[in-house]
Amino acid sequence: MEDKLILVVADNCEHYRLNMYYDFLQHLSLVHPNTKVYGERFNQPDPKFIKTYRPEKTIHDVIKEDLNGQVPDIIFLFYADFAPTDFTTLKTKVYLFLSDTVSTNINTINEVRRHKMLCYGVFHNYLYEQEKINSVFNISHRFHFPCWASMKYDYSLYNTNKDIDFFMSGDITAEYSYRQTFRELFRGSNLNYLDRFLTTKDTKDDNDSFLKFLGSSKYCPHDGGVHGRMQGKFFEASFMKSVIIAPDLGEEMRVNGFISGENCILFDRRCSTDSVKELLKNIESRYDWNKLSLNAYNLIKSKHTTELRVKRFLEIVLN
Repeated sequence: MEDKLILVVADNCEHYRLNMYYDFLQHLSLVHPNTKVYGERFNQPDPKFIKTYRPEKTIHDVIKEDLNGQVPDIIFLFYADFAPTDFTTLKTKVYLFLSDTVSTNINTINEVRRHKMLCYGVFHNYLYEQEKINSVFNISHRFHFPCWASMKYDYSLYNTNKDIDFFMSGDITAEYSYRQTFRELFRGSNLNYLDRFLTTKDTKDDNDSFLKFLGSSKYCPHDGGVHGRMQGKFFEASFMKSVIIAPDLGEEMRVNGFISGENCILFDRRCSTDSVKELLKNIESRYDWNKLSLNAYNLIKSKHTTELRVKRFLEIVLN
């Protein structure tokens, strides 16, 4: 199986806030050496990363120019923004990776549809998007592929002092409305918190700051939104022993092993803000942070790391 050639098509995500994607590409090329990564804006010195992207190139051009004519056994499309390609002429299994942003974005859907392919399988992050994927794409197999934590978020690498009680960050939108609620609950309080909502960008400096603050915090108030997105931060924070406090996302959380009072703190989105305020105020007397944070860390270490996602990916595509 190790001799099978895997071609991954992806955009450069080295400094993307969710380090899990870049981590995946790096680790995949490490454990399966016969991997090539083609895409826009790559500048890594690693020869496995093909740096000859041109928007007019088809995958046939990539095979001819960059792979010395060798047809990949597997093509994994993280990214479909390249010249229209007829994949049906290749004896290759084609897989798609679709986040919810992709499956609901008409521009990205059209990027995929302009290629002629019989998609063998789709990897997707969230349970709720299954019906949407089925209605939009003609696929043979669908694989639930939850978000995960980059290896750089392993708290054991840092063991930083937890001198911030609550750390908050991310976008605030109508979908993620409880992030604004958290902001309002903390304002004017005497709680030890750091509010970094609406400040971080996809830069190395901001990502380094995010990592530092997450590692220095005991709790991470967060909102996966009304659709129930188990985003990367749920996994990153838990791996950094910053215990998630969030509106309950239901089945999505249970499937991924998040249980309130065991490794996170969840509440009904519809409950009164007064009750959440009381929870935040009395959190140390209600919960054992050492227990919660250790359980959260162990959950990610055992089920949601880059190594485990790459292992699962290879088990699927190489069989």
